[in-house]
Amino acid sequence: MDGFTAFLQKLPRNRGAACHPASGTQREQRRCACAGASRRIFFNREPGKPTLVTIYGIASCSTCREARKWLDTQEFEYDFHDLRNDGLDIQTLERWANSAGWEKLLNKSSLTWRKLPEVDRDNMTLNKAFAAMIEHPTLVKRPVLERGKDVVVGFSESVYDKVLNKR
Repeated sequence: MDGFTAFLQKLPRNRGAACHPASGTQREQRRCACAGASRRIFFNREPGKPTLVTIYGIASCSTCREARKWLDTQEFEYDFHDLRNDGLDIQTLERWANSAGWEKLLNKSSLTWRKLPEVDRDNMTLNKAFAAMIEHPTLVKRPVLERGKDVVVGFSESVYDKVLNKR
């Protein structure tokens, strides 16, 4: 049994067989109907080494599109989480803040930031930042790449390559 088949057998049984076929080509790209329209699953068929990466962003964001295109060309498996459509929770923000820092997550160059009342912008604290990012997902600097305990804010080919290719 190859790594791809073993990976498919570990998937929960409530997913449809049409969505996750038991066989495939060397690199299989599918729209996953059971995971939602914004989610894409790529299978990297290195034996026993599926690389699971989650990209958090907004589908219309040019930097997010650039990061996703780079991941596609590098043939990395990834899951895209659209912050606008799929939302954001406090646990995710805390995880990112512990790794990257909440100040780095806050996109102070966004139009949404400039539209916030000046009093809110001047006295920004961790709790206020989290509340604002949950209410306005465009305040999150994008994309956010998460792989295990590694969190990368923004897109840089060299940084992505370093994080994704470490063993």
